[in-house]
Amino acid sequence: MVRMSRLSGSRSRRPNARGWVLFPVVLLLMAMGMLTMILVDTAASVSRRVTVKADEERLAAAGDAAMDLAVGELWKDYLAARGGTPGPLSSVKTFLDGKAIAKHTGPSGTLGKQTVYGAPWSSLVDEALLPLDANTDPTFGDARVTALDVAREDGATTTVLRLRTEVSFGAAADSPRREVERLYFVAGEEFKGLGFGLLANNVNCIMCHARFDSTDRFFNRDPSKYGTFDRIRVGTLEALKIRTGSADSVIAGTLYSRGAILKKDGTPLVTFPGTTFDSALFDGAGKLFQDGAGNLTPTPFVPATGSPLPSLANLYRDYPIVESAQTDGIVPTYFPSVIPDTNGNRVVDAAEFAAITSAATGTLTDGIKVHVPTGSTHSGSGLPLFDGTGPLQGAISGNLVLIGTSTNPLQLDGRIAVDGDVVLGGVVKGAGEIIASGNVYVVGPLMYADGTDADGYRTFGVGPTGNPNRLTLGAGGNILIGDFLTKKAGGLINGTPDGGFNFTLSETTLFNQMEWTKTQPTLPGAGGTTVTNPLYDPDHVPRYYVIDPGDPVAIFNKGTTWFDPVTKSWMGSELTTSWSGANLTIYPAGSPQLAGAGIVPLTPPGAWLDPEQLFSMWQGMNSAYGGGPMQLDGLFYTNNATILLTRSAGAYGGRVTLNGGLVGADMGILVPGNGGVGLQLNYDRRHQGVLDLDNTNQVRLTRGFRVR
Repeated sequence: MVRMSRLSGSRSRRPNARGWVLFPVVLLLMAMGMLTMILVDTAASVSRRVTVKADEERLAAAGDAAMDLAVGELWKDYLAARGGTPGPLSSVKTFLDGKAIAKHTGPSGTLGKQTVYGAPWSSLVDEALLPLDANTDPTFGDARVTALDVAREDGATTTVLRLRTEVSFGAAADSPRREVERLYFVAGEEFKGLGFGLLANNVNCIMCHARFDSTDRFFNRDPSKYGTFDRIRVGTLEALKIRTGSADSVIAGTLYSRGAILKKDGTPLVTFPGTTFDSALFDGAGKLFQDGAGNLTPTPFVPATGSPLPSLANLYRDYPIVESAQTDGIVPTYFPSVIPDTNGNRVVDAAEFAAITSAATGTLTDGIKVHVPTGSTHSGSGLPLFDGTGPLQGAISGNLVLIGTSTNPLQLDGRIAVDGDVVLGGVVKGAGEIIASGNVYVVGPLMYADGTDADGYRTFGVGPTGNPNRLTLGAGGNILIGDFLTKKAGGLINGTPDGGFNFTLSETTLFNQMEWTKTQPTLPGAGGTTVTNPLYDPDHVPRYYVIDPGDPVAIFNKGTTWFDPVTKSWMGSELTTSWSGANLTIYPAGSPQLAGAGIVPLTPPGAWLDPEQLFSMWQGMNSAYGGGPMQLDGLFYTNNATILLTRSAGAYGGRVTLNGGLVGADMGILVPGNGGVGLQLNYDRRHQGVLDLDNTNQVRLTRGFRVR
């Protein structure tokens, strides 16, 4: 009985146990169902989002395409108005004014719904490129562009075009649609002239007893590196004159020219063999050949021919202006100001200098420094002997006299900006730039405080402790090196008819001639004829040089000269030696012919330093460092004139060794050499890009980014 009861009780509990086992299974099935529903819904949601995202990207792509075509058409119209060549930023602003492109002043997204430019679309975009539907809306596949708005923001060195498009998949109110906004930038081309050892508009009195090399090859003492050094580049943008038969000059690389290559009498130079003006052999990779002693192999220049031009030639005549045709590297067409000339008046204004001060964060310590505030005058004579101002930093208002010695060199770190003139010489260490709004006067040798190796050879550009030494000088005015004011017979010149004449004044009359040329629609041609001037630019703002502020402007016009419209150069006699009316056209200050022109004096404006004081500093540097070639280390850059003069009878024997580069618009160099090498210019490749210059006189269009 007892067993039966236990057995019966055990059987009576089994159905309930099975129920409890099934309950979790039911819950699991319900959870799986719910998860499946969630996954299905999520997949559908993801699919919808993917579809929406794809639609948005298709619409955005259509909007981008429409804006690209619209801006492309706008740029094409601008180039057509300019004869195919982009001009200065001011010309773009004038063009946009004529097209009624509104100036945008509000935040992003507030361009408005009106079509500012190009209504209907056919007036803006070539229909062959952008087909129109029946509603005159451009279509890209099944996407329709229903609105285009264009506005602009004008800056000092850049104009920004802001475009907005409305794009949809149909006319229905619920059709997917999107607004797309993008920026386009019109700004100056990057200036690539710092890749040259020497680059100028016109070169004369330079290619005589000169050698052009690189610092890395010139200072190398390791035979294992022979044949590994790259060629250098030398260029002229307007004209090159050579004293054939007595040039005795070698360029260790390639010469680029635009305009004429002339003999000293002004007649064209056709062939180079026998001129004693040579290149040096280099291979198909641009590496210079060297013999077992490290010497170069001079070879005649041979002009490159063909279309397109081959690369790696040693001479290019009439090198193309269009960059796509410049097969052997970029050669610029214009020298931008080291301080952007935003108003185009060819001189540096206070507001223009103020715009660059934020980038001047460097320091100038040690050495002898004298600060002459604006409106004050320098009271000393000769070289200053004691530091009068202490450390300098950033942007400085006024003028500076900077002298370094071997025991107390100037220490430069970073960029210094000076709103005035700078006078300097002696020894400098550190790496940086000195940018002056006015003139830079180098009153004698300017040398790095470099170290020496175990054999006693100079470690160029590297100090005894391994610190780099690199100096860049940029002038908003001129760069004057040496005793540029002295007459051969003694005394100082001035820029008036009774002030005598010298090399500097001769060169400025030639520089002024080329500026004046660009303002004349016709010119005197050969045999008393009149020719149409291919260089004439009605918008050109000339820049003329004078010796002292207030002097008349002298323009070379010797009666034997005439203009050749084919070579775009003046032919005939080069230099003049007097103020004779047969040699010069003279415009007194304030003449109507000078209205609107930029006038740049060579002597210190504002009378803070007179020429006699400047000359006494030059004499002091002669006494301290005279003997052997005058040593100059650094890159010298200006969009105005560079004058370098050392006389045969002077302390340096008419010789200069310059390690760095000379890049400037107008260059006059007289370094006679006394029968030997006069100018030894060794290009320092470290200077490429240090000034970060944009040429706002030749702008380009670049595509920017989406705003939203």
